[in-house]
Amino acid sequence: MNNGFRIKSRWYHRVLAVLFFISLVVGVICFAPIDILVHLFIRKWHRFTQPAVWFFKVAFKVFGIKVTVIGREHIPKAPGFVVAANHQSFIDIGVIWRSIGVCAFLAKKDLWKIPGFGKILDLTGSIPVNRKSHRENLKIGARLKNGLNRHFNYCVYPEGARSRNGKILPFKNGIFKMAKQHQMILLPVTIVDSGRRLPSSELAFHPGEIKVVIHAPVFPENYETLSVLELRNQIQETVEAPLENLSEIHGGKNV
Repeated sequence: MNNGFRIKSRWYHRVLAVLFFISLVVGVICFAPIDILVHLFIRKWHRFTQPAVWFFKVAFKVFGIKVTVIGREHIPKAPGFVVAANHQSFIDIGVIWRSIGVCAFLAKKDLWKIPGFGKILDLTGSIPVNRKSHRENLKIGARLKNGLNRHFNYCVYPEGARSRNGKILPFKNGIFKMAKQHQMILLPVTIVDSGRRLPSSELAFHPGEIKVVIHAPVFPENYETLSVLELRNQIQETVEAPLENLSEIHGGKNV
């Protein structure tokens, strides 16, 4: 009985995962062309991902995901900031859109090789990161600053990869070097339990709650006397703290 139940449960969560990914593909196919046409007219490309915010609001409800946001008042009123978040799951992209709002991403360059998808990423303002070419990545800081000046918000995962056990991987220096060089506003964000909802280690989808803790923004004047390493460590400690004190996370607003 127990083995049979476990097998059925495993297949149920696999089917949910497949349906979730299918919904994403259908969403892109249906809404991206309309979104492109609208923005060709209104020319507000920094708002290009707004339909994604609406899409994930519906998709999360359909698939049983409750996103609880703590610290929403910390989101800067004006656009042009960089979210520095931990990364546990593919679903983190949707979680950021639902909790923060319109946002572009720094993402691995391989995604631009997917036919048609690369062009959509360009329209969102997202910037490719080539993990194999340090020289090519030297241009990212200037591109990121240009996007911020054009009212784009960006999300960066300083770990550089998804954590498979929920614990934060050591932050890399890249975004913090760019922040020091180009005077960027950093918004530390902690995502809790997204890896349990859509694990990176298996094909499975588990309905439930994801908590997002939005910390106070860090402005250039707050870190002008810090070294890159000190800034990196400070942001990592901020993001990591809620994961080490899960029992202290409470309240928040469902979105």
